[in-house]
Amino acid sequence: MKIKRLLVIAYEKFLIFKGFRTMEQKQKMGRFECAMPRLLFIFALLWTPLLQAQDIEGIMKDHYSACKQDFWDQVQTVNIKGIWLRDQEKANFELLAKKPGKIMIRGRWQVEPYAESFDGSSGWTIAPWTGVKTPQLMLAKEQLLLQSVFDFGSPIPRDVALEYRGEGDAFGIPCYRLVAIVDGVEYEYFVDEEDFYLRRMDRRELIGNQTQIMTKRYDQYRKFGGVVIPTLVIVQVEDLKKEYVFDDIIVGDGISNLTFRRPE
Repeated sequence: MKIKRLLVIAYEKFLIFKGFRTMEQKQKMGRFECAMPRLLFIFALLWTPLLQAQDIEGIMKDHYSACKQDFWDQVQTVNIKGIWLRDQEKANFELLAKKPGKIMIRGRWQVEPYAESFDGSSGWTIAPWTGVKTPQLMLAKEQLLLQSVFDFGSPIPRDVALEYRGEGDAFGIPCYRLVAIVDGVEYEYFVDEEDFYLRRMDRRELIGNQTQIMTKRYDQYRKFGGVVIPTLVIVQVEDLKKEYVFDDIIVGDGISNLTFRRPE
């Protein structure tokens, strides 16, 4: 990154300056040369925010291009089929998502129908593995996990203020680390340095005296008719963890809002 190179240069000049121990030696350098390390340091401080903004802009431009965000901005609904896994359990699923913020996952678990849904304001579930076969309100962590399963392209809003936190590692992949604060909630994004796909997202929210952490892993990106999505998604909220494998996707299938509502 430009910032790192600039700071390295400033530090090297500072080391050179430190090598001149006596006033006589320093005077021989000339006033300008003596002041050079300090000037470089001040220059770095003044320019770091600007260079950081330029670097973030470049990263996000490549990221949105990689995930075809211009296309996803026009998409209103998706229908995805696949398999979810949790501990020793697994089941086929159909995922329905509609903007803004509606999502449902449904299918059969050991021949029994199940469903998890968020209608934009509240979440409900039918979970036969718990012994209950009637609709129940979701726990907060269950709702957060469900809402995090699918993104229409990138989960990073175009208008959010981002801070560059340097380079990091996401499941063994070198990434750029970007952080945003939205309504008091911290989001940390790990963007692949090579292909600019999102590899990890961490969400941290202070609830009472405890910090709730949600981690999402994005992997195995594939193209479906020109649409690029991660076909392996792993989401964990506290002790709740689920893995989703996407096998097929239909874009713009048309889904009614009534689909997501809790049955009476």
